[in-house]
Amino acid sequence: EEVIQRQLSAFSRININWGSNFVVGLTFLPMMELLNPSWTFALYALVCLAGWVCTWKIYPETKGLELEDMRELLKDGWGVQESLNRPTN
Repeated sequence: EEVIQRQLSAFSRININWGSNFVVGLTFLPMMELLNPSWTFALYALVCLAGWVCTWKIYPETKGLELEDMRELLKDGWGVQESLNRPTN
């Protein structure tokens, strides 16, 4: 079961990476023509910042947890509420 979960995780990461690169490849040159380079990179930076904020807000903290504890935290969805209730070190 753990091997399958790792494979699905790797598959997801690879697809997200390739999908993101595809979107950047499609949008970079048109944005450079429509905007200038500074605004193009600023817009990409905003997208990255928004992704970081969403990840920070949604994904539970797993620092210091054993693998079994992480499974328990994530078994019923993301475990956001449980993560927020845990004391931080």
